[in-house]
Amino acid sequence: MKKKLFTIAIALCMVFTMIPRGVFQIETAWAASGDTPASVKVGGVEMVGTDVTYYKNDGKTGSADDYNAMYDKTANTLTLKGFTYNGTAIGIEADGALNIVVVGKNNTINSTAHGIWTQDDLTISGTSKNRDKLTVTSSEADAIFAYDSYWAYAESITISNVDIEALSNASVGICASSTVEITDSHVVSTGAKFGIQGGFFNRDQENGSGNTGAITIVRSYIKAKATSTTIGEAKALEEVVTVNGESYDNSKKEKVVIIGESHEHYLCGTECKAIGDHQMEESKITFNKKIWMDGETLKIDDAAWTKDTTSNVERYKLPEGSYYLDDNIELDASILTEGSVNLCLNGNTITGAAQGQVITVGENSEFSLSDCRADDKQGSITHKTSVLGKGVYNTGEFFLYGGNITGNDSDSSKTNFNGGGVTNHNGATFIMYGGSITENKATNGAGVYNAAQGTYPTKDTVFKMYGGTISGNQASYMGGGVLNQGDFTMKGGIIGGTEDSEKNTARIGGGVHVSSQWASTAGIFAMKGGKIVGNAADENGGGVFVEVKTDGTLIGTFNVSGNAVIARNKANSKDDNVYLGMSTGGTKTASIEIGGTLTGSQKIGVKTAKTPTGGDDTVTIATEAKSGDENYFVSDDSNYVVAYDNGKLVLKTNLTPPATEHKHYLCGKTHTEVGDHTSDEETKFTAWTRTDSLPDTAGNYYLTEDVTLTSAVEYRGGIGKDYCGWDVPDGVVLCLNGKNITMKNPDGMTDEVDVIKVSGHFTLTDCKTGDAQGKITHATDASSTKCEGKGVKVLGGTFDMFGGIISGNTTNYDIGGGGVSVEGVSDTTKASIFKLYGGKISGNTAKSGGGVHVRRIVWYGPSEFHMYGGSITNNNADSTAASYGVGGGVYVSWTSKFIMDGGTISENTATQFGGGVYASALARKNAYDSGGAAELKFSGTATITGNKAGNENSNVCLDSDTSDSNYETVSVKIAITEPLTGTIGVTTKDLPTAGRPVTIATGAAAGKNYRTNITSDKNGYEIGHASNPTELILKVTDDPDPAPVTAPTISEQPKNLEITYGKTGNFTVKAMAATDTAYKPLQYQWYKNTTNSNTGGTKIEGTTSATYSVPTDTPVGNYYYYCVVTATRTDNQESATATSEIAKLTVSKAPVTVTVNNQNAYINGTLPANSYKADGLVNGDKFDETNVQYEYKNAEGKTVTPNLEQTGTYAIKISGLTLANADNYDVTYKPGTLTVIPKTSGGSGGSSTRTEVITTGTIDSKVTSSPTEVKNETKTDANGNSVTTATVTVSSANQREILRQAKANKSGEIIIKVSQNEVKDGAKLELNLDKSFIQSIINDTDANLTVQTPSGEKTFTQDELKKLAAEATGNTVTIDPTSAGTTEPTDPTEPTDPAADKNAKLIKGIENTTIVLKSKLTKNGNVLLTWTKSKGYKVDYFEFYRSVKRYSGYGTKAFFTTADGSWSKYLNNKELKAGNTYYYKVRGVRVIDGQKYYTQWSHKAWRTIK
Repeated sequence: MKKKLFTIAIALCMVFTMIPRGVFQIETAWAASGDTPASVKVGGVEMVGTDVTYYKNDGKTGSADDYNAMYDKTANTLTLKGFTYNGTAIGIEADGALNIVVVGKNNTINSTAHGIWTQDDLTISGTSKNRDKLTVTSSEADAIFAYDSYWAYAESITISNVDIEALSNASVGICASSTVEITDSHVVSTGAKFGIQGGFFNRDQENGSGNTGAITIVRSYIKAKATSTTIGEAKALEEVVTVNGESYDNSKKEKVVIIGESHEHYLCGTECKAIGDHQMEESKITFNKKIWMDGETLKIDDAAWTKDTTSNVERYKLPEGSYYLDDNIELDASILTEGSVNLCLNGNTITGAAQGQVITVGENSEFSLSDCRADDKQGSITHKTSVLGKGVYNTGEFFLYGGNITGNDSDSSKTNFNGGGVTNHNGATFIMYGGSITENKATNGAGVYNAAQGTYPTKDTVFKMYGGTISGNQASYMGGGVLNQGDFTMKGGIIGGTEDSEKNTARIGGGVHVSSQWASTAGIFAMKGGKIVGNAADENGGGVFVEVKTDGTLIGTFNVSGNAVIARNKANSKDDNVYLGMSTGGTKTASIEIGGTLTGSQKIGVKTAKTPTGGDDTVTIATEAKSGDENYFVSDDSNYVVAYDNGKLVLKTNLTPPATEHKHYLCGKTHTEVGDHTSDEETKFTAWTRTDSLPDTAGNYYLTEDVTLTSAVEYRGGIGKDYCGWDVPDGVVLCLNGKNITMKNPDGMTDEVDVIKVSGHFTLTDCKTGDAQGKITHATDASSTKCEGKGVKVLGGTFDMFGGIISGNTTNYDIGGGGVSVEGVSDTTKASIFKLYGGKISGNTAKSGGGVHVRRIVWYGPSEFHMYGGSITNNNADSTAASYGVGGGVYVSWTSKFIMDGGTISENTATQFGGGVYASALARKNAYDSGGAAELKFSGTATITGNKAGNENSNVCLDSDTSDSNYETVSVKIAITEPLTGTIGVTTKDLPTAGRPVTIATGAAAGKNYRTNITSDKNGYEIGHASNPTELILKVTDDPDPAPVTAPTISEQPKNLEITYGKTGNFTVKAMAATDTAYKPLQYQWYKNTTNSNTGGTKIEGTTSATYSVPTDTPVGNYYYYCVVTATRTDNQESATATSEIAKLTVSKAPVTVTVNNQNAYINGTLPANSYKADGLVNGDKFDETNVQYEYKNAEGKTVTPNLEQTGTYAIKISGLTLANADNYDVTYKPGTLTVIPKTSGGSGGSSTRTEVITTGTIDSKVTSSPTEVKNETKTDANGNSVTTATVTVSSANQREILRQAKANKSGEIIIKVSQNEVKDGAKLELNLDKSFIQSIINDTDANLTVQTPSGEKTFTQDELKKLAAEATGNTVTIDPTSAGTTEPTDPTEPTDPAADKNAKLIKGIENTTIVLKSKLTKNGNVLLTWTKSKGYKVDYFEFYRSVKRYSGYGTKAFFTTADGSWSKYLNNKELKAGNTYYYKVRGVRVIDGQKYYTQWSHKAWRTIK
């Protein structure tokens, strides 16, 4: 086979040699194709690289644990997770097929170009249309687009199990050249022309045929819309549509189409779940009635939904049925439910625009509110801002499964001022299974008002809470979350929250107020589960307030059992979880009923209005108690304690002697200077008595008991999954006081939970010493397995450790730091800093950085570890995987800092390198768009000894990276600050060889012997001085120290420089090498800085000589430059450098003068066109003339319209010119002068004569002549009309002179110029020329003939001149240039530069030249292109451009260039493939004075290869 192909190739070569040159050119090439894309871009960033590529929204490289887009090359799958793009590039682009997997709701693309464009099949999928959503918007193209003319009209789009919202303001929302298939999805697609288009693209402009296509919809909700009012064929769907296997009638060509209106799901959501008494539903609810907005009309299905006005109160009645919202709606009256009503918000919002409740549940109505969308996308029941009213007013039965009742406000100045979110009216029932009631306001019961006012009804008012959230509500008096007068049972859900914005607030009863004041019976609150956390009251009852009627006749009931959590609630900023009220005088007091077994792990704090008086006096706080129940309660007032007393729990005076004042220095009992801790005052600490939580507000605390944390707090800011036991508030100072903080991960939780997370300023100390100090550690779980997680994670905060022990923590995450993890954050203004002054980090394990892990991503904020004291010991980095098992004590990433001035790092181990410290380096700039080495700074008593990697000594391991040959080697070096008295063992990844030492440190003292301070960890190597005596090296034992190298001497420093924009200037440095030995030629490197400093500047690539020339495009401003000069010995290649002084560059604005050109106008004539010239623009800058304007000023400086009825002068001023980089110029404007002058012209029979002949230029020049005579005659024609004719004559002598100059100078144009003053107004002009003159122009020149008249100009090409000569009778040719009149008069004008005039005319002619291109398909399947250029102007050659796309893809480089301008045919067989359509366009090129000028593009020609 190969031999046959070779034979064919030889034969083809022989054939090609037989084809004549100049006819056409043969081109041959091989092309490859395939479905898998060679390029996949997100936001313009290429993703095709290694097998898996990660992307972050800021355009940087992500990781497996931290990405917004991930491309798997093997699977050709792009996964989006929180992906966001806003810009002008295509959001997602692939030059082949692509699978997109959508994860989560927050994926958005907003582009001026296509949102998504693939040139082959596109698949978009998720796991559920209710969980995964992608929103795509394009302002100027299709939003989601699959099309490639290379494979004509075969691209499809497949969408499944996902929520898609596509919007195109210009074209089509979702568009595929072949088919669109949508399955089990929710799709809203809007476009100007089509909402969704499947196929029916025009294939061939010549025959108008088009491909077919289809839109297939299966089990999906579709809303398609076309918005254009000007596109005639605009419609929702194009063209053939099938729904669930049946043909859909699309003949009406509607602009809005909704398909799949059968809205089905369970009441409790898309997946059924048992909640409280709501058991598993047997089948889904069909929400078959749609509420939507048809323009301004509110509708249910196709009927208008109007207010019922038959009663005194106007309402929108909602009869029995199941409904869903398809739009956000705004109502000017309340909704009244009747019968059994189910409503799904479907992610939409009902907004009340009128005072009163948004929804009223009728007295005999059952109303279920749900939302099929994910929690963060659910719809709302709300009011317009400043409009007062409740969310839901329930007089029947109300069941809340989903949705958010929020932003409703009942004000005390109105009649109904109770109940902002939900009012449960007398005798009604409200059951809450899910959803949320948030950010509502009222005087009482801002979240829920469970009412029982007046005469208590026979039917109880019931509120049951099984799930959901009541948070962020504000009552100005009682019951921020709930005010209960009826029967309230809580078995689940949350009232309050962990964030400050989630707390419910009130004057009394921040979370729940159990009322007894206004009804005939008191409220009953039974709490059997759920959480009341983080609420606040101004006075009493931050969590729960149990009220007693002032006369003592009614007492609220609070029954507690099961796992009821009431914690972190405050009143007046103090702990106040449950407050038990009393009557006037204290004769009656409230208490808690213990309704069953208590199982909660957190104690319930209690306060009482009536307190013990001392001694044996007690106050009952709970009844129905048994021994041991006292362990589930604690007094929120430390003056009292809870005790069991014969079937009840009582509060009694705390007889334990008060603790002595806890006061000491941060660094211990006595103050000791350590590191930057040079001064201190004794700190007074407040006792922290809880054993299940830690402080949530700033302050100084000490522990009185061990604390065990059992819940995980999720947070954001790190990389990976983030949970901790204690998210430390900013400003906490904690003394462990010898007590332990232990993290016991929640049972069944597989994610790691760190003990402490620091994002503010946290200080840890311990007044105990040695092993008596408290620990931060992890517990074992129920199966006796050690719980996993880090001890402390620092994220954008500062952690100061003076005491305590961080021990017994293990992490298996890629980012290590078993003891302490210091991670940079994306907010570059925040640094992550750990300072160790004392204490111990011991017995922790990680993949890297067993004790401490210091890391940042290069574009994140700094991460630093400062060690002034303390110890890091017996930690382990345990992993055999590449890049892990390093840094047993400390790991320092290549972008981070470790500064050690004291303390010890000892007895740590690592599996691979750096038992004590591992400092990494990275040379692969292409991986992170950067590179570098960890910064190590050692001084003082810093000691790092006794650490091992494997079985070898390994204290400090210095990494080096040489893996990328495109970049210089990067190695870690220790920066020494003297005095250094400690001992540090060192080894390097790149070990020295004989005669080739490795530099390990800088900043050394010249002449000092460091072998006792810095030692080699490996046998056979020792420490020495480099040739630069301030550097230390690791070398082979007994190798001599390198000979010293002397830095060069700079004899002349660079001088300050001042230039204007567009100019250049030079900085020069003069230097000489030392004479102590032979040196290579000096090397120079220039740096640029933004500050007046010769350190920290940016290297200027390519500036390696003693002189640096400033680029002419340097913007206006101040800059600083310096040069580093390097001297290198010839014998041992050692180098030393000298740095020049700083030199300042001042770039000032370039002066530009804009001068308006002077103009003449004639009396009773017209105003000439104005123009200007600009002197001083540089670097190709040009004025933008879009808004340019001219105005005329009289002698008084007033703007006027020139009077053309008399002579005079006017100043011409210009405005509206703009420059893209105006900051670089100082522009001065000079006005021109308009002079109005008398007109001179001959009357009837009059004439004027001129004989001037002017040639401009020498090559392709113009010859310009004025007439010899112009004679105006007025005659009466046959119809009796008066006709004036201006007969223009050019003398034979002038004609001969014109021909002589035209032939001598190869002129391209001959101009006969007739000025305004020579022709009588309204006269018809005739030009008489000798026929022999015309024939000589044709035969002896290539020139065109142009006649310029007062009303315009007419150019006659050579072909047109031939026609005139042939039609002439006799020896005279009469020319009637009546077709002129499109250009402004050319006379009078100011004198012009003949050469410039010549080039301008020629360039204009070239640029107006047109080309007609035609194509033909040959029998052999090649494309023959023929073209015709318009006559008049020659070109030097032709450029062809080709694409497989009609409107793009031609590139910037010509596909083929002809040898010269004589070609008119070209045969193309290059990379032609059957089935493809190829588009061609051509232009001519003319080179004038070294500059290329182009003709107009031809129209496109194309052919489909068969």
